[in-house]
Amino acid sequence: MDVAEMNETTGSIGSIGGVTLSDEERFHIYEGVMRIPDAPVAHAEPPELAETLPKELAVEDLPLSVVHRIPQVAGHKFVKFDDRILVIAPATRQVIAMIPRYKLMP
Repeated sequence: MDVAEMNETTGSIGSIGGVTLSDEERFHIYEGVMRIPDAPVAHAEPPELAETLPKELAVEDLPLSVVHRIPQVAGHKFVKFDDRILVIAPATRQVIAMIPRYKLMP
């Protein structure tokens, strides 16, 4: 699968970095991150799926509530942008999921 095929509106893609997320799991990540009132918002151009996050952008730990519900993301990080949340593989800083902040699940 090439990068162009991965850039769907929801960011739902096949496995990147060994992690595949369902829409429901993505919603729980979104909900968990949005409940962190003081999570910083990155003010930079966000990388695309499967790209590497620049070292100058700080990453945050995913909330424990998310890790308990979705064990496969244990140890992963996130970065919050104005319009999206990125889930980051910690060892490689590769973007494994992109979750639009404006998309709400039913």
